[in-house]
Amino acid sequence: MTNARSGTSSEASNASATVQLPYSQISRDPSSDVIAACAALAAESLSTATAIATYTSSGSTALGVARVRPTVPILGLSPIP
Repeated sequence: MTNARSGTSSEASNASATVQLPYSQISRDPSSDVIAACAALAAESLSTATAIATYTSSGSTALGVARVRPTVPILGLSPIP
């Protein structure tokens, strides 16, 4: 259903709607890059590590670790389905 005043649908005006930004538009903290690199290095140094688990709400943590290209799989865990 379209709202005549704003021209937006009622679903879009839902207060719990999530805005998805392209990864390039998400601001990054340089320390996050260092932490991601250290996680990859630690996982590769430990012969018993089978994966890197990241807890993230937006996905940016898992993407940051993926940017380092570790040799082990990355698990992105999120409270948001």
